[in-house]
Amino acid sequence: MYRTHYRPGYNITSQVTRSSKPRQKSDDLVITADVVWAAAAYADRTNGGQYRKEPEYRVTETNEITRDIVREANKIYMWQAIRSQDLITDEDLCTGQLARDWVRKNLLIKSLKGNMSDFDNALIHSVGMDEFMTGADRYEIALVTSQIRAWREGTRMESVLEDVDRAPVADVGDKVSLNVQVVKAVFSTNFNVYFITAKTDQNQMVFFSYREGHDIGQWLTIRGTVKAHRPDATQLNRVKVL
Repeated sequence: MYRTHYRPGYNITSQVTRSSKPRQKSDDLVITADVVWAAAAYADRTNGGQYRKEPEYRVTETNEITRDIVREANKIYMWQAIRSQDLITDEDLCTGQLARDWVRKNLLIKSLKGNMSDFDNALIHSVGMDEFMTGADRYEIALVTSQIRAWREGTRMESVLEDVDRAPVADVGDKVSLNVQVVKAVFSTNFNVYFITAKTDQNQMVFFSYREGHDIGQWLTIRGTVKAHRPDATQLNRVKVL
């Protein structure tokens, strides 16, 4: 038996600003946007819908990290598909196109609201490209890698929020007991906790941190105290899962 270990990589947002674009090389190949986005979908499919910046290594029962790679980073699988396009299926092409259209629409909405980040400004250029050079445009290709996950999570959250009641679950300071369904769980390496977003059986959104992760879609009975009313959810603290 073994466990797997995921080593976090660098944050690509720190790489957004570049002083100049690499010159085209003689061995550059021209690939279409359909292939780039389908290759990102292939990588996503190969990694079981999980986005990995770095390889996942096997960990022994004595908690030793080995050199055995369980799963490669998405960017590795993506470039495999770019170089060997027979790996790409019709489903990958369809997924890639759906993701690209959704990302383009989402970026447009952000730009109209004035909510564009540096990463968004770089990404909007990649989304608008119809062709890429395998050498000169490696940075633009890299920006596409994580967008299949962004599309899946974004569309799922849009579905979750369709019937949400925006009213707070209770007043600040009140203690509450709730039946909730997990809709998002993100592990924070800074705080060593999971930040969980959940939807109550009354269609209200709550947000809280917890020491253990829970699967998306799982129903929980929780008890906690209302800490704050956020625009998107009621924030709870001192949460216990019953």
